[in-house]
Amino acid sequence: MELYLNEERADVIAKYLDLYPIDGITTNPKMIGSLGKVPYEETLRNLRKVVGGKKLFTQVTAETYEDILLEAEYICSIAGRNTYIKVPANEVGIKALKTLHEQGYHTLGTLCFTTIQAMMALQAGADYVAVLYNYMVNAGYDASKTLKDIAAYIRESGCHGKLMGVGVRSHQQFSDCAGCGCQAINLNADNITEWMQNEPSVTTTRDFLNGWEATWGPGAKIKDFISKP
Repeated sequence: MELYLNEERADVIAKYLDLYPIDGITTNPKMIGSLGKVPYEETLRNLRKVVGGKKLFTQVTAETYEDILLEAEYICSIAGRNTYIKVPANEVGIKALKTLHEQGYHTLGTLCFTTIQAMMALQAGADYVAVLYNYMVNAGYDASKTLKDIAAYIRESGCHGKLMGVGVRSHQQFSDCAGCGCQAINLNADNITEWMQNEPSVTTTRDFLNGWEATWGPGAKIKDFISKP
């Protein structure tokens, strides 16, 4: 299972890459836009610098075939050819994904709400397809079944692409993505902290330490028993 941080702020990325075994970061145009009118090239260079050799996913804004290819070339000229180009899995996007794959680019077919969108993107050579779990639920789609169907297609077809669950907004949705066959999931920073520092875990940890301190005294630690030279 690959885990990605869905984040555009360099300082937050650096913090979470230091704390957790995260495989890289994902971004989208709305997120990049939230940084304000910072020159795009500067933003992209900063992202690549903080991510280092880990995977960086960033999305095109173009809506025509020719312009998608143009933006992909520009993005990789700044962030490197190991950058994953996110392309919406619509009719124009599928054509662009096919060409980008033939040209040796790394790609992700994004904004998949249906099984056929993901299948077409995978057939076009996408390295990943992104299914927007919470968005699908809000739109009335059966997100879990869609994930299972896509995962089954990947297994049966033997294609090289991977299924990424994105737009996860609860721990139950995260568990569903993991259980439905996703090979990758992206997560927001706040969600990671909330789910890692959940109340039962924090309370039980404190309870265990209280039991220790009842014997050895408040604030006592195992390190206190280490003999000093």
